[in-house]
Amino acid sequence: MGQFGHHASIVRTKEFSARIDSWGSGPFMFRIDGKRVFFEDSDMFGPAVVRVRDWNPSDRQPGERSRFWDAYGMWRKAGRPLRGTGRVKVAVWKEPQPGRYWKDACGISHFLNDPDLPDGPYLQIPQPHEPAQPPEAT
Repeated sequence: MGQFGHHASIVRTKEFSARIDSWGSGPFMFRIDGKRVFFEDSDMFGPAVVRVRDWNPSDRQPGERSRFWDAYGMWRKAGRPLRGTGRVKVAVWKEPQPGRYWKDACGISHFLNDPDLPDGPYLQIPQPHEPAQPPEAT
């Protein structure tokens, strides 16, 4: 586990001392299908969608089929790139691409590449053409 979003401090008084650990960085924002989604993230607990009015976790977190998980997976895969200097940083991600394959005359699948995300879809394409070979010098 990494240290992304980890903050630690020690509070000391005459009566006691306490160590306080908190995990979470943000707020960050994704733009997904024209909508803005604000969230915090940490290596220990993962993401939590937050409300803009008070920056507390939203009562409605994304479901397992939400496009939020595509954005989050691609953002993590890219190394969590951020843009902006204000309180809310824009989390930069690219749309995940499907894997591609083609089938030959015998029905055998030839996979060209895997999808960007685990368990991502595959797209069947027409058989690629072989590049033309340069004429041999004599």
